[in-house]
Amino acid sequence: MDSDIMGDPVHVTVVVTRTGGIAGLRRQWQVDSRGDEASEWVSLIEECPWSRAASRDSGADRFAWSIVALLGRDRHDAELSDDQIDGPWAILVEAVRTRGAPVRPAPRPAPSPAPSHAEPEGPAERTD
Repeated sequence: MDSDIMGDPVHVTVVVTRTGGIAGLRRQWQVDSRGDEASEWVSLIEECPWSRAASRDSGADRFAWSIVALLGRDRHDAELSDDQIDGPWAILVEAVRTRGAPVRPAPRPAPSPAPSHAEPEGPAERTD
């Protein structure tokens, strides 16, 4: 799949997201490729067993991985535990992490101020 139906070079995007661990941090890497370099990514993507990617509990303080691969109009998704990142998955993840660009997470919205449960201050009532 080096070109789409119209003969244009396939655009390949792979996004790898790692969450969890002791600190619970989220890290993300992305590769965008077109042309000759895309064919290498297509091969890496096609080696992965996408239809057999069953999500498993990653366990306490373990990493969980999300992998999304876009090949032109085709999309592949996998949610994997840390111990499932082996074989073709490990090769793809390592390639994206080393050759891709880190993606900065979107800034979190500022927390809303906590609602005040105190009675509004006003003139004191007279009880004479």
